[in-house]
Amino acid sequence: MRRVCSILCNRRYGFCLHSVCSSPRLLGSVPSFSCGSSTVFQGGEPVTGCRESKMVVHDTRRLLRLVNVETMKKRLRSIDEACIPYSHILRLSQTMGIAASDLEAEEFVKALDAAGVVFIFRGKVYLHPQQVADLVANAFPLPLPSENDLHFQQLQRLRRKREEIDKAAQRKVRSVLWSGLGVLTIQTALFIRLTFWELSWDIMEPITFFVTSGGFIVCYAYFLITSREPTYEDFAKSVFHAEHQKLIERKHFNSKKLNELERQSLEGRS
Repeated sequence: MRRVCSILCNRRYGFCLHSVCSSPRLLGSVPSFSCGSSTVFQGGEPVTGCRESKMVVHDTRRLLRLVNVETMKKRLRSIDEACIPYSHILRLSQTMGIAASDLEAEEFVKALDAAGVVFIFRGKVYLHPQQVADLVANAFPLPLPSENDLHFQQLQRLRRKREEIDKAAQRKVRSVLWSGLGVLTIQTALFIRLTFWELSWDIMEPITFFVTSGGFIVCYAYFLITSREPTYEDFAKSVFHAEHQKLIERKHFNSKKLNELERQSLEGRS
């Protein structure tokens, strides 16, 4: 590694490094090295002038960091697994001599994650971030539309107006259903009053029979007209649809325009 660093420094600065680091660790600070024949660096500060050129310690650290990253990338490419545990890459950094402690190993791995070499997620290190990005892109293929898009703004206005119409129609349905409950309750209370107080069961029995038969006739007629089973749910849907159409006509809502904008929006995202 020292030989590689010396060659690279010779190409860039015109001189060689006789000693880059006193320890096998490559990411830490450079404690001492000599350039040329008379310059000595202690703690990263030059003591005497170099006869050929001055080399900044910061550049040396960047150079060593680049070498470390490329070395780790080659090592990770040789691993067949798609992801490895976080502790594995920490031990790998120390084993390769890149870091001397757990803290330095964590800093180095975070730098790899920030550079996009690996992807760290929930204690796992994914060795192929591009594959993860492709999976996310396939899972969420629809891009978010711009808020400044005129078509998008018009689509949002129409959607909000349709939501208002839907809520108004739903309120109408609820009011009709509660009114029906009130009518049935009043009818039952009236029959009880007439049966036990005002009249007698002999008089009220045929009345209740004809009222019940009339209800069956109404339900049967509803089935003949609509070809749908006369249930409370179907009745609520019918009231909702009728009231919805009235509100659309009353507020001059353009349903065709909304459907066209939604279709264009889906085609633009596909």
